[in-house]
Amino acid sequence: MSGDAWEEANQRRLAAEVARVRATVERLLEPERAPAPEPPAPPGGPAAAVDSLAAAFGLTPFERDVLLLAAGVELDGSLAAVCARAQPELGVGAPTFSLALAALEGAHWSALSPDRPLRRWRLLDLSDSGSLVAAPLRVDERVLHFLAGVRTSDERLHGIARPLEPGRPSPAYAEVAHRVASCLRGGSRVELHGGGRDARASVAAAAAAELDLAALELRAADIPPAAADRLATPSGAGLAARAVDDGALLRDRRRHRLPRGI
Repeated sequence: MSGDAWEEANQRRLAAEVARVRATVERLLEPERAPAPEPPAPPGGPAAAVDSLAAAFGLTPFERDVLLLAAGVELDGSLAAVCARAQPELGVGAPTFSLALAALEGAHWSALSPDRPLRRWRLLDLSDSGSLVAAPLRVDERVLHFLAGVRTSDERLHGIARPLEPGRPSPAYAEVAHRVASCLRGGSRVELHGGGRDARASVAAAAAAELDLAALELRAADIPPAAADRLATPSGAGLAARAVDDGALLRDRRRHRLPRGI
């Protein structure tokens, strides 16, 4: 499937998914309304962006629909009015966890937890209203662009992360890069030891290229020392970038030592 064909198919799929979620919310106002039909199965080829994102972050069907509801308000201006009508006691023209729990199928309270993907990876932003369930939900800007099929960089990483250009590592380093790629493919994190900075960067870039990813480099000195700042800037944004933007930040756990004398 060509890039243009995928973009068109992705946009149709996203519009159908948002319409389905909207119809589910509207049933709170009109219980007799028939459920919206399920969107058609995606054609062969690359998965739709919403499916890729849900798989990457391990979203439950309910969490997936919460994200679609928040994205839908940005994509369909009239959906905000539907949200306001569905929760008049809050006076909020935006989705909330309260609305999602009442309207969406498969609702579960654990989706609100800071340990679950929606909040842990900051796929959604919660307004500081003092109430978890009544706080307006806003989809992260890059997540919204990704769902729409537009790849963008994260402004929170501008100036502190730079791409590593893949080159042609030596045969010995190429073997290490292949092992690193195998570990990353299996969900492991990798830590490179030995060699110089350029050698480690070459291995990281080659491993990412094998997975059709882009490697980013982030200096330890640019990571804020305070925990709250780390969550607000590079670590949260960067880790999300790995799954959402096909980037690989190689900050790793499993160790691979580079061959000496190369």
